Amino acid sequence: MRAGSDHMPRRRGPTTCWPTGTNPSGCPRLRYLFVVENKVYAGEQKDQLSRYSLWLDAQQRFYDTRVLVFLTPGGREATSSGGCEYLRLSYRQDVVALLERARSQVQAPAARLTVAQYLDVIMNL
Repeated sequence: MRAGSDHMPRRRGPTTCWPTGTNPSGCPRLRYLFVVENKVYAGEQKDQLSRYSLWLDAQQRFYDTRVLVFLTPGGREATSSGGCEYLRLSYRQDVVALLERARSQVQAPAARLTVAQYLDVIMNL
């Protein structure tokens, strides 16, 4: 983890300090935080998810709801969780289903094309 990541993330311009390689998102006002570990064509580091889980636990005073997501093309189980809780998601099932539902509601032709192209990329992972 980067320096300073054991407490409330410090703002540094447009970015924030988070565990290296994660994609956190959340809402401080709603006290909600989730971290996505995105694994496409990459293996896990030793104890990777368990370390992220410990980091998330340390955010308890700032976020009531904290979710760790493990996102892979096929939704495989993590080997580095050490028994910690995480949400297992799949590009081919979960993200595709979300984008398919969204595509029917997108009215702008360029945005609809972008969604279609992203779906094609996902199906070829």
